[in-house]
Parts: sequence; structure tokens; C-alpha cells
Amino acid sequence: MTARIKVCQVLSNYVVGGAEVVALDVARGLDPERFESLVVAVLEPRADKEPEMRRRFRDAGVATFALHHRSFRNPLALFDMIRFFRRHRPHIIHGHKRFSDYWSCRAGRWAGVPHRIWTRHSVYLDMNTRQLRRYRSLAQHTPAILAVSDAVRENCITTEGLPADKVRTVVNGVDTNRFLPRPRDARIAKRTELGLGDREEMLLQVGRPTVEKAPEAFIGMVRRLRERGRSVRGFLCGTGALMESLRAEASRSGVNLLGLRGDVPELLDAADLIVSTSRVEGLPLNLMETMAAGTAFVGPDLPQVMQLVAGEPDLVRGIYPRPPRHGNVPADLLEQWTDRAESLLDDRILRARCGERGRAVIRERYSLERMVQAHEQIYTEIVAGQTGQKTGPGS
Repeated sequence: MTARIKVCQVLSNYVVGGAEVVALDVARGLDPERFESLVVAVLEPRADKEPEMRRRFRDAGVATFALHHRSFRNPLALFDMIRFFRRHRPHIIHGHKRFSDYWSCRAGRWAGVPHRIWTRHSVYLDMNTRQLRRYRSLAQHTPAILAVSDAVRENCITTEGLPADKVRTVVNGVDTNRFLPRPRDARIAKRTELGLGDREEMLLQVGRPTVEKAPEAFIGMVRRLRERGRSVRGFLCGTGALMESLRAEASRSGVNLLGLRGDVPELLDAADLIVSTSRVEGLPLNLMETMAAGTAFVGPDLPQVMQLVAGEPDLVRGIYPRPPRHGNVPADLLEQWTDRAESLLDDRILRARCGERGRAVIRERYSLERMVQAHEQIYTEIVAGQTGQKTGPGS
């Protein structure tokens, strides 16, 4: 094939999140001599200021578009997607996250786009029977469904009922040239910028403060460590639905809400310990970036987290029992988490080993180059008709 393969990544919004970062990394990483990339956000609201994630796509040279609809329930959203795809004529539509993946594949079929696929970025256990039926029907007419981890793939097959021969694990990747250990002077400078004293310990959580991430538990851990007499300060980086409701408790507990930041690699390097309190994950990009930066972390024993630390005894020592999927994190569990965090804070040598081994794991198994190459291979096979799967109209 001499013509470039045009791939359209489809998002709901230009928010800064794991799925959006993966879509960006794929779009800007594809070989420009073989691929052409564009991205559209269907539900992006109109705003005076350009969203941060849209700016990142644009700075990477990826053509960006927004349709400004409020809901996929509006028939005009479907009509505008069809019109958009007919105008830009991609070879492949690649949907990300619910339910932009489903509706973009539907619209792409009616627009005559020959190939439509989507990526499952997380484990979903809350889809109703009608939604499950729709995705199963859609799967009959797609060449591939990508899952970011083996646990996500298993959920796609066993819970969602998607065909096993079409669900392919393509793990996330991290740019190890951007996320890396920095010189000591740079680390000190960042800590000084944050107002940290020489003897203060820095705990950091990176991610959107949403119910799924249980950020209130991170705040509770910092409060407990301070109550135990430790000179600890917490920093929560990201924006999300719970931001305002957390503000008062965060202030009382010694936690700074940083909001959206452009210096996450430097923050990860400056921290003494990264904390994840997630209830559910796909393959946690924030922890993968932490590992690439050479910083130790503590996190829950979700299968997706355990995949990252498998066969690594030092890294496993940072794992604690997972939180409940709903409701508050019980006090006794929060105490266990705090104990685990404190044990790592007390052991500088162990944290250093965790940092070194974590970075090695990312470079060996989860590099950005491997992720992009996997997408390039899948896109090429799909367009060449080598997947052996039905891709014709219908669903």
C-alpha cells in the first residue's frame, strides 16, 4: 500500500486522563510516512480557553476537532459524527472510553468507514444488559478490540461477553526519556518550589480526583502519618469531580491540591513516595510513569497493578489490600495502608531499590516504542485484511 493509513482517534472530551494520554501517544508516535493521524472529541464543550489536552495534541502536530455535543442521546450528535467521518474519510476509527467508542463505531459504519475498533482502558462492571448487548453486537463487525491489560481483556471476555479471538492485549507504554530520575539539584529545586522544608517528606498522588480513585483515602493517609508525628505533606495532582468537595479536608490534613500541572515528571521525581488508592484500574499509567521516574510507590492489589510488579519482590512490598468498590474505605484498612506507606518512608534503601527496579521493568516491558509499534502492526493488519475477521456493515 502506497497511500498513508488515516487513523481517527475518537474521544469524548479533551480531558487529561489515562485514555486520552494513550490516544495522544499513539497519534503522535505513528510513523508519519505510513500513517496520518487526527482526533475528534464529540462531547467537548465550547470554551473560551483551549483545553490542555487539545493543546497537547495540537503541539504534537495532530489535527484536532471538536463537535461540541452534550450527549450521545442527541440524534444530532450521531448525525454530526457521520458527516465528520464522511468529510475526513479515515481508514480506521479508533474509539476510546465509554460511550464514545460505541457511538463512533456505529457512526463510522453508517459513514462508510471500512474499519472500526476500540480500546478498553478499564474494567467496567456497571454496564446494564442493554449496553452489554449493544457492545456484543458491535463486536461482530469489528476486526479487533484492544485491552490495556490482561485483566481488562479477561473482563471483556467473561463479563462483557466479547469474542476472545478479537480481544487483544496491548499494554500501555511510557516515554522513559520524559519520565526519568533527575539530577539531585533539579529534585531539590522542585521541592523548594513546592515549599517543602529539608526534613519534610513528600507524598504525591497523580490522577483525576474521582470516586474511582478514592482520593479521600489519600488525604486520610497523610493525616494519619502527621498524627503519628511524621513531618509529611501531601500533594494531589489532577482535576476531577471531587475537587471542590475535598478542598476543606485536604487543607486540614496537610494536603495541597495542585490541580492540573504540566510538570508531572518533575513532581514524580521530587516525591519521596507515590500513593495510589484506586478502586479500579485498566493499566495504571500514573504508576507506570512513577516507575519510569525511579520513584517508589504504594498501591492496591488490583490485578492490573500486580501485573506491573509481578516477579519483583521489592516492588510487591509496596502493595496493600484493595479498597471496596463502593463506599468509604474502612478505618482499619486505611490504617494498614498507612502502615505500609510508613514502612517504605522509613527504609530509604528499599525505596531506592524499588525506584531502580521499577524503571528497569518499564524499559524492559512497557516502553512507549513497543506500544506504538503494536498499534502500527494492528492498523496495518486491519487495512491489509490480515485479521481474518468480519468488518462489513451491521450491528
